[in-house]
Amino acid sequence: MKTPKSRSKAVFLGVDGVTWTLLDPFIQKDLLPNFKRLKSRGSTAVLESTYPPSSPPAWTSMFTGVTPGKHRIFDFIKRKPKSYFVEPIFSVDCTVPTLWDYATRAQKQIIALNIPFAYPLSPTHGIITAGLGAPSKDADYAYPQTIKAYIDKHYPDFDIDFEEQSFDLPRDRSRVITKVTKTTENQIRVARDFFVNRKWDLFALVLRSPDVMQHFFLDDTEVMQNVYTQLDQALGWFMDHLDEGTTLIVASDHGFKRVATKFYLNNWLAQAGYLRLKPNAPVTVNAESIEKALIKLGLRRLVWTLKKSPFLEALLKLIPTSSRIALATRADWSKTRLYYMGISNNGLIFINRTDREPEGIVAPTEVYLLYRDVKSKLSALTFSGKKIVDKVIFADDVYTYGSDRSGPDIIVSPSGAFTIEDGLSKADTIFEAETVKIGNHHPHGILGIFNKRQTRLLSQKQYSIYDVTPTILCLLGI
Repeated sequence: MKTPKSRSKAVFLGVDGVTWTLLDPFIQKDLLPNFKRLKSRGSTAVLESTYPPSSPPAWTSMFTGVTPGKHRIFDFIKRKPKSYFVEPIFSVDCTVPTLWDYATRAQKQIIALNIPFAYPLSPTHGIITAGLGAPSKDADYAYPQTIKAYIDKHYPDFDIDFEEQSFDLPRDRSRVITKVTKTTENQIRVARDFFVNRKWDLFALVLRSPDVMQHFFLDDTEVMQNVYTQLDQALGWFMDHLDEGTTLIVASDHGFKRVATKFYLNNWLAQAGYLRLKPNAPVTVNAESIEKALIKLGLRRLVWTLKKSPFLEALLKLIPTSSRIALATRADWSKTRLYYMGISNNGLIFINRTDREPEGIVAPTEVYLLYRDVKSKLSALTFSGKKIVDKVIFADDVYTYGSDRSGPDIIVSPSGAFTIEDGLSKADTIFEAETVKIGNHHPHGILGIFNKRQTRLLSQKQYSIYDVTPTILCLLGI
């Protein structure tokens, strides 16, 4: 990736989950004129995401320039120390400096809006607002706090995210489309205001609408055209308002693909003898239904508080649940060697290690042999004549772990139209048709660079997500 000889200001537009394979059909029909302009007058490439291509590690890698093994964000959750229970991740769990930290140290004026996993916020030389990962807009989502007061007063319909945990599809179809569209519209309105009326050297905006809508509406051409058109119009506005000394970078944290079949990895691990489960009594209520009800009542912040509290562990011991969290109470750890624990279909397998887990049974000397064993079995697995798994990766090979081994040991990447399903299936089945969340993540995101000088800065067809922060820092002369 080339960089201009003269230092400039930088604008970053993050478009969550966007991939060229989904945009190109609309571009070819002249329905997205500004993405077409980005391709013809700027330079574009594929942006390779993290493994797994999940938003928490991907956005954190994009904004730090290092692997999840170094910044320590692997999922929306992390395991509690010396426990099999989990809790939400927050910005303080990231162990390395971010793009905003580097720019602040260099005294660059920052405006960074809707930044995923930035909550709780750190003091910044400028303005920053949190997006995905913040409890709700009632929390302190903006720094400085005067910015929250300004947004709440002038943009009363503004929200930091979509609360998709409360979606009940397909019944809520109309409400979901309206909520996502209006929330994104208000986020763009705030961004335009700050772009024009405040000083900055680095301006950043992240829009999550494509990720959420592609999960549920990927097959609906009309809905997706409206989603992409809203992005295209935002892109065009920024392109039109650049000055000669400013470079625009457009990037997504991962791509998307159509999925049709759920693969319950924990159920397969159980049937293959790697995971031992205790008998589970039938239930009429579970933790997910309680969470969804609380969010619909406007108590999203309470949900986050409960997830950070020991009360959740006590609750789950009283209320059985089929969720990924229930694994902590359902597994017989004295006879379990491998388990999948995640909440974003990410295929992160942990080895029940004697040097890490509270009831571990696998010695460090047995770890790699166990990986080779499960890799051979997963690689050979098929369903209806189709290969299920594309890659089974030893985490040390991509994460460059140091002394902290709290992260996953194995990463399973599904192939084709398969998606790895979180938790355990209620009927102890391994495969199930996916009829609601029909889109899921793919490693190939997008990268585009544009400036008024029409300088083509991308010389390769593909770049890594770890290249984004160094490129922005170079543009800023840091």
